[in-house]
Amino acid sequence: MSTAPDYNAKPTLPFQELSPLTHLLAVEGKLSHADGIDAEVMAIRAGIRVADVVQSCFDISAYTLAEAYSTIYQAQRVNPTECLPDAQLLTTFGPARALSLRLLPWQKMGTDTIILTDRPDHFDRHIEMLRE
Repeated sequence: MSTAPDYNAKPTLPFQELSPLTHLLAVEGKLSHADGIDAEVMAIRAGIRVADVVQSCFDISAYTLAEAYSTIYQAQRVNPTECLPDAQLLTTFGPARALSLRLLPWQKMGTDTIILTDRPDHFDRHIEMLRE
């Protein structure tokens, strides 16, 4: 005789299976390992990003998230008040497209284009399109 699954049971995640974000926050002491697991579970159950959960439920600041993502993706953070945009890049890319993709072409640096995003964890989805 089989028993019905307990849908209220809390899934368990070993430390190494935490997302890079919660793992880094735990290693840096900004989030406990237990809270990292809770955040992962909450995100899975709600179908939202872990970053949104740790910011809203575990009091992790936007600045701390930006620092963590900068470390994880080895990307430079840009202060838009100190580094002015090239408006032509946005015109070429399209404002509506930029809003829908949450990508903002900011400035050219040699042959590369600096792209701002608040979703670096989704950036790889757009790499091929951005190379065109």
